[in-house]
Amino acid sequence: MSQYTRSPAPEKLVWDLSTRARMREKDTFYWLEAGPDVSRGVITAAYDAETNTITVEAEDVDGDFAILFHPALVDVSRPVTIRTGEIVRTVRVNPSEEFLKASILENGDPALACVGRIMYSEIVSQGR
Repeated sequence: MSQYTRSPAPEKLVWDLSTRARMREKDTFYWLEAGPDVSRGVITAAYDAETNTITVEAEDVDGDFAILFHPALVDVSRPVTIRTGEIVRTVRVNPSEEFLKASILENGDPALACVGRIMYSEIVSQGR
């Protein structure tokens, strides 16, 4: 096991929401977040450091979810491009100390803490 290390901010995630434990206390999966009412579908998300781009594909997801901005993954000092299907949106992240503190409290692990978020529905609605 010592040959493997956990990355608190992996560059690619695949989250099958139907496999979450019902009594799970956290709504996050690394740098994605979905409330317990979102219980079906698969979210595939990837980050490209060179272009500071997050690509998200949501397949049959039965509710809204958030993309979290992890400072070890996303360069929040420059605009972040978010792609989903044909929609491309560029956002400026305003890191929040308050969000960071809440993120640490929720996860119990400073390595998993994020500095902000954007809802998927916001990307999709403004991208059309």
